[in-house]
Amino acid sequence: MTFLMINPLLTQAFLIDLISSASKFFVRYEKRSFSFLMDPS
Repeated sequence: MTFLMINPLLTQAFLIDLISSASKFFVRYEKRSFSFLMDPS
């Protein structure tokens, strides 16, 4: 925790990377769900 407080820029970059990865995963999952709803076969 102290390390994160000492390095706010590193923490910010980490959070941005984390959010980016999460949003990419969510978009992929959402597309898959949507195509499944449109064509359940």
